[in-house]
Order: sequence, then C-alpha cells, then structure tokens
Amino acid sequence: MGSSPRPPDDTLMRDNNQEHIPSKSVVTLNFREAIASSSQWFKEARKIITTSLEWEENNEEIPDDGLAVAFDKITLEKLRAPWKLTLMGKCMGIQVKSSYLEGRVRAMWRIKGSLEVIDIGKQVYLFKFTQTDDYEHALFGGPWFIMDHYLMITPWKPNFRPSVNGFDFMSVWVRIEELPVEYYDKDALYEIAK
Repeated sequence: MGSSPRPPDDTLMRDNNQEHIPSKSVVTLNFREAIASSSQWFKEARKIITTSLEWEENNEEIPDDGLAVAFDKITLEKLRAPWKLTLMGKCMGIQVKSSYLEGRVRAMWRIKGSLEVIDIGKQVYLFKFTQTDDYEHALFGGPWFIMDHYLMITPWKPNFRPSVNGFDFMSVWVRIEELPVEYYDKDALYEIAK
C-alpha cells in the first residue's frame, strides 16, 4: 500500500525525542516581529519612560567664570513644556537627508496630527508631535528602519546637545539559550543584562 502524497511545504522535522513535527508549526520571528510582539515589555518600558520624563532640579554647577544662565524651576517648566511630545532619533550606520527622513517617518508612523522634524546636528533629529497617540506610536510601535538601518528613538531630554551627549541606550533583542525557568524574573533578568 502506498502512502498518500503530502504537500511540498509540509516537510517534517525531528527533535531529540524523534517525534515528527510538521515544519508549519515552527515559527521563526525576525527582529522586528519579535520586538513588536513583546507587548508586555513595551508596557513596562512605557512605565519606565513616563517616570523618567519627570524633570528633576538642575543640579549642574555654574562655572566660576559666570558664563552660564540659571533659570528657576517655573521658568524651566515653561520653556520645556512645548517639547513634552518630542522624540529624538538617529539612524544607525547611515547618514540621511532630513527631507528624506521626514518623508519616511511620516509614511511609517501614519501621523494623524502634525509632525515637525528638526535637524539638531550630528545626524540627530527631533520629532515634535501634536498628538499623544502619534508620539506613543512612534516611541513604542517600532522597531523602525530607514533603508534597512535601525532608527533609534528616545524621548526628548532637556539640555541635550548632540556634540556632547550621545545616544546611550538602544533596544536590542537578546536570546539566552536554555535559561533555567527560575531566572525568568524581572530582577534576575536585569542582573543578567548588566
């Protein structure tokens, strides 16, 4: 007796127990899909970023030569308030013209409100939004790519100067093979990541 023919894409794979598993059941995610499917991590990131947006007192020391201006807290809040829905971004590994970048991010993010893109030098751009939904989508809906290069996005930071301050943090996907289940804990994973 002959066996019934199988569809060409229904190949079989064997695991260590020699069980037959159709290849359709094996799901492989690329970096973008894996990050986008990690909604719990994005919820945690939103909490961290929201709390970090609280502006602290300016503890920078005023130089002895007197070439600095000190603003009181109320004035600083007034100056910084228009920038609360602003992100900073930089394309990793390539230089792009601001006009091209603006067109690409408008298409990727499908902006409902308005968006102002400001080149502040050193290939760092500000993305100033008018709607919270647009801001959050750009911040948490990624990862974003421009010409197959990662567009690193971070909330706007007061006193940021691209010539002095670099982008210190970047989302990356890390896979730890066979990590024992007891270490799947936020504190333990944080220690491992350090």
